[in-house]
Amino acid sequence: MNAVNQPTRLDDGREVEIRRIGPQDHAAKRDFIMALSPRMRRYRFLEQINEPSEELLKRLTDIDHVDDEAFVAIARDETGAGRIVGVSRYSVGNAPDSCEIALVVLDEWRPSNLKQVLLGRLTEAARARGLKRMVSVDSTDNRYMHEFAPAHGFDCVPDPEDSTQVLYIRTL
Repeated sequence: MNAVNQPTRLDDGREVEIRRIGPQDHAAKRDFIMALSPRMRRYRFLEQINEPSEELLKRLTDIDHVDDEAFVAIARDETGAGRIVGVSRYSVGNAPDSCEIALVVLDEWRPSNLKQVLLGRLTEAARARGLKRMVSVDSTDNRYMHEFAPAHGFDCVPDPEDSTQVLYIRTL
């Protein structure tokens, strides 16, 4: 895996920079969320949001990088201006050896292997943190995760607390 902040070439030839998210990404994260299709926003947040609140943006970008970690994939245009095109994150909850994850890329980046690259970076960070299990909570109609997760070592089980959701669980 490439070092943080180094360009990563994807299988479709495009390059991205993958690095930790930070407070400086507040505006770019807003732009990223707004660039997601309504369906992908619903899949990511498990509810329909029209626009992210300032509180949500702060919670997503101002993190401790210990119990919460997140990586952004930045694509640069010909002028060098960058935008977020994908995000992976984990959050440690009540179980100290387990984390809940989220992973989303812009629709036009789904055909590339960006999601796999982001999951790889997140997995490295989770293992380095000593975590033993990743869990993704997803809508039962999220066909993208239904295809992606099992192909990357996640088992699918019904969410015992919500019949409209499933849990994808991966042992690290």
